[in-house]
Amino acid sequence: SDTFATGAIKFTQATAGTFSRVVATSTSDTALTLTGITSPGWVMFQNLDSTNSIKIGPDSGGAIVATIQLPPKGFAILPAFASVSFRHQATAGTPKLLVKAWEA
Repeated sequence: SDTFATGAIKFTQATAGTFSRVVATSTSDTALTLTGITSPGWVMFQNLDSTNSIKIGPDSGGAIVATIQLPPKGFAILPAFASVSFRHQATAGTPKLLVKAWEA
């Protein structure tokens, strides 16, 4: 079986900057604005709901291209490009989504 030892994750940043916010999701896809981040290097998404999933994906013409589906209590950490805007959408209900981003 696999194990995971908790600890610190360290990022080297050319420009210091972080973003952290809990956002409400709905079944309508919504743009996600990373206020204060100009060149995201890493983004972390965590579904805080214990029942419903949340879709995450890039924006394409004002619509989500769902590429990740976070299960209840699931999370994802991924590298990001400054040119990519994210959107989010609940599969049902109004689950809360924790979003953290770090400058590149």
